[in-house]
Amino acid sequence: MKVLKKAGIWMSIMGILFIAMGSAQAAMVSNSQIVKQMERTQIVSMLERTDVQQQLTGMGVDPVAALARVDQMTGQELAQLNGHLSELTVGAGVSTVELLLIVLLVIIIF
Repeated sequence: MKVLKKAGIWMSIMGILFIAMGSAQAAMVSNSQIVKQMERTQIVSMLERTDVQQQLTGMGVDPVAALARVDQMTGQELAQLNGHLSELTVGAGVSTVELLLIVLLVIIIF
């Protein structure tokens, strides 16, 4: 009788654990979705920097609004913005202010 009671308790515990775990689902992800997410991540990481946020605020642009706009951009807009940013060479005379102006212009245009 004790054996059956212990077995019942263990079965109940295992059943509760299996119910609590839930099920995992997997789906195919396209290359364009991965590229789009990478482009979005690069732009967001740039906009989250404190020096960039200070300059955006100095220009009268709300950094939260800029991040919200990036979240609304299409894949083509993200690719275009990243293309403009990657064309700029590091340390070639383009200041952070000029870079921010380019980003702001692209955000405003699109």
